[in-house]
Amino acid sequence: KAKSDASDFVGAKPGQVLDITQEGVMRIQTGGGILVVIRVLPAAKKEMSAGEFARGRHLEPGFIFESHGPAKS
Repeated sequence: KAKSDASDFVGAKPGQVLDITQEGVMRIQTGGGILVVIRVLPAAKKEMSAGEFARGRHLEPGFIFESHGPAKS
């Protein structure tokens, strides 16, 4: 897949998955830019690549993560 830059995602909403590369990197739009996700640690699970997480959750570009407020400590 060809590399893209931020201008390719004009109009994306915060929390929106922009793309998932073949290398397993997921890019997500935030309110202030683009978050590049390489590894994730889901609750009560082992650490995994962002690509493995996306495949397991059947995430595709366009999916929007929603906020449920701040995490409780």
